[in-house]
This record gives sequence, structure tokens and C-alpha cells, in this order.
Amino acid sequence: MKISAITITVLFFLSAGNYAKAQTGVMLGSTYSTAAGDVREQYDTGFHQGYAAGVYHNFDLLSEVLGIRPEFSYTEKGYTANFSSIAVTGEPIKMEYEYHFHYLILKVPIIYTRNPEDYFSPHFIAGPYAGYRFVAYENVSGTISNFSGSAKESIEPLDYGLIAGGGGLVDTGPGHLILELRFNWGLADFWSQEVGGERFNRGVQLLLGYQF
Repeated sequence: MKISAITITVLFFLSAGNYAKAQTGVMLGSTYSTAAGDVREQYDTGFHQGYAAGVYHNFDLLSEVLGIRPEFSYTEKGYTANFSSIAVTGEPIKMEYEYHFHYLILKVPIIYTRNPEDYFSPHFIAGPYAGYRFVAYENVSGTISNFSGSAKESIEPLDYGLIAGGGGLVDTGPGHLILELRFNWGLADFWSQEVGGERFNRGVQLLLGYQF
């Protein structure tokens, strides 16, 4: 997986200068992520708000309507988990966990653009992604323990899955403004501990950008 991701990344940047019709864009936005899997049976899970930024190139496949859009980005993911119970002594137990992970991600979605020559042209994207987690943090607070620090021993370094979404391009003359909403469906179990079951990244992104 790691070698494959590196190979695709190299081809992505080498190909940027080889297609006259390639369109470059940059995007910034907010992420709202959580965890799915066994963790939802054990905890009351919630969303973590983070940030994302990336650069992409559009390459036409058959026409301007259908293309491929490799994208290299930084993305923050994470989730919250709360646990409450009653000890054998009758005392309440309450624990709160917050995790946030920082990834470098390569996405290779297919993009379908409707009426690309119009002032406003909606589009839809879908495709795979692969990411490398370079930082992970956790904040733990409650009646049993309190801790804040690195969580890299608990989080697998590689993540992969699917993205899907849509948005629109607004013609500004020299380029286009772009607004996009995406859904992220992680397929890799990111939890590396023996206890805790399987956990998968899930989330949405709201992005604003400019295509040159």
C-alpha cells in the first residue's frame, strides 16, 4: 500500500506538466469526522471538527464532461467517545475521549461535470483515496484518569477508503470558484490496539477553492 501510494504520487506530479488541458485547483475547508465500527457499541461517539487543504489537477478522459482529478491534500480527522457507568461501590464512572489525526492523503476520483461551458456547472466526484497518518493526539478526562498526548501507538499509520460528493464551478473569467461537499467512507481499521474492536474513519468535508 505504501509503495503504491508513493508511485501514484510521483506519477501525479510528473503528469501535471504533460497535459495541455490540465486544470489546476486549490481547495480549503472544514472537516467533520467520526468513527464507525465496534466503538459505537462501546461508547457514545461524536464528531471532531478539523481542517483540510489540497491541490489538484483535472485531466479530461473522453471530453470536458468526464475526467480524472488526482488530488494531494492535508486532512484532519478524529472523533469523540464518551463512556458512563456505575462502579460496584455505587459511584458513577464517566470518561471522555477525544482523538484527532493528521493525514497526508492522495485521492484519485472520477469527475463528471454537467454543462462545463456554462456560467455555473455542477459536478459529481467519486473514487478511492489512500492516506498516511503522521500525527495522532488523544485527550482523556474523567473519574478514572486524565491524559493528553500522542496516540500514535493506538492509530495505524495507513488509511484508505472511498470519497463521493458533488459541487459546482462558477466562471469568474480567468478561472472558476469551486464549492464542494464530500463524504468520506474509510475501509481500513485504524485502531491498532488488541482491545476495542474495529474502528473506521467516517466524515464529511465542506470545501471552497479556486480553479485556474
